[in-house]
Amino acid sequence: MNKVSRFLYRHRRIAGSLAGGFAGIIGGFAGFFIGVLLGYLLQEILAQVIEDHSVRSYFDEPELQNLQEGEPGLAAFCALSLYIIRKNPAGRETETIHEEIIQTVRSVFPRNREEIPFVETFCRIAVPRLETINHFLLAESLVSRRSSRGDLPLLARALYAFAKGPAARETAAEIALILDPAFRAGTRLPGRTKADEEEYWRILGLKPGSPAEELKSCYHKLALQFHPDSMAALSPSQQEEAAKAFVKIKEAYLELSRED
Repeated sequence: MNKVSRFLYRHRRIAGSLAGGFAGIIGGFAGFFIGVLLGYLLQEILAQVIEDHSVRSYFDEPELQNLQEGEPGLAAFCALSLYIIRKNPAGRETETIHEEIIQTVRSVFPRNREEIPFVETFCRIAVPRLETINHFLLAESLVSRRSSRGDLPLLARALYAFAKGPAARETAAEIALILDPAFRAGTRLPGRTKADEEEYWRILGLKPGSPAEELKSCYHKLALQFHPDSMAALSPSQQEEAAKAFVKIKEAYLELSRED
């Protein structure tokens, strides 16, 4: 130790320079990585701010088209869901309400798994704006964004199912009629007959009255089978036919699962 100490003392200038160089290199690498990390975080924050601003602008002016929403009409659907739920009798927690909307989105929108972060963002931004939202314009915007998908009657029933009281049902019926002029408001599942129920079971390939777990399992298998990624190799006309078939599958599952 003494020899090392004496050596370093005699060559202290060189040792000091080397130590300073190493410290500088380490500090440079640390500064580089910290800079990259801060840049990434700032980019994410800026992107979130821009996204939130575009969603708020859309809720104020639903005719705006430059909105990243994952699935066309998803922002309007979430806001309209909350608008209807707000008119229900009080008593449920916000988390429960958001989970109900997420579960419905999983039932009626095809790429449901990827859209969940969007749902949470849309709900968060819509809540403080429910007093000023124009639900008629939002419903018309939903129509324009989803009309080519052929599932507006299904979305109309899904929105109406959120209504639990007279005031909510009245508002939900107004919205549903914009989405589907043939909509008929009933007690729980509007427009549904016994023949409809039998047809729903036939579409899913299940026996009437099958258990809820079997119903859910069957729907999940069909959802994977008819997922857009699975249809990519088909011709445009075949993809269109498959999309129409899946709309019927989603409608059958939604109606039967709500009955359950």
